[in-house]
Amino acid sequence: MMDNLEGLKSARTAHRVVTLSLKVLMKRLLVAALTASALLAGRASARAEFVSYDTTGAWNGSNSISSFGAGTSNTATYGETFVAPSGGGSLLKDFSFHIKPSLGVHLQMHAYVYAWTGPLMGHGGRATGSALYTSPTVILDGNGSFQTVTFGPTADVLLPGQNYVAFLTVSNPDDYAKYQATGVSSATFFGLVATPHPAGNGGGGFVYANNTSDFASLTSSTWTTVSDRGDLAWTAEFEVVPEPGTLMLSAFAAGTLGLVALWRRRRD
Repeated sequence: MMDNLEGLKSARTAHRVVTLSLKVLMKRLLVAALTASALLAGRASARAEFVSYDTTGAWNGSNSISSFGAGTSNTATYGETFVAPSGGGSLLKDFSFHIKPSLGVHLQMHAYVYAWTGPLMGHGGRATGSALYTSPTVILDGNGSFQTVTFGPTADVLLPGQNYVAFLTVSNPDDYAKYQATGVSSATFFGLVATPHPAGNGGGGFVYANNTSDFASLTSSTWTTVSDRGDLAWTAEFEVVPEPGTLMLSAFAAGTLGLVALWRRRRD
């Protein structure tokens, strides 16, 4: 009988030890999860959520470059190169150009974002890879004034410190044909900020291509730009994507809090 009682006491003691150990473990996990959550909140508040590029503060509202479109020089493509923000990857939420087609000019065009290889300013660079963003068809008719045209967002994450180009083109065959029908004899102007490049321009500059209706040449051949012409009047806004370490910390916090909640439900 005594042996049975001693055995029962030992079993109860062991059960208490296991229960206490589980309590200690779950408390420690709870503290770790709360600490992780606090760190995440601290990181979120400490870092900028958005990064902006903007040259319009240095633009006088009238300085421009032309002629964009088919025209006599067949300059079917205008764009701005830039370096993606440092830190984590980013999504290009939107970008804008300031465009003034002459009266009677009818523009049907598309905007794109590609990776860029070669010099960011001057001769020697080109788009590369596949499109990271393709806009819907854009229609713009000249009214004699600058019009702000905005595009985005991109679906692909841009890598920090890598080179890209955002551009407008009428070189798709259908766009080119419609431009030729109403725009060949008239100019289309883009707002331009001449050199030196203003702070916050994105680290690149204005580029163009005399590619007529040959869209494929934008990724297979060097663009036509032969010198540094400054920057287009443009803006771009990026949303910073959480770094991998932050995502792992978030997953840990969520998983640990879930485990603690499950343990409490089972105790109840």
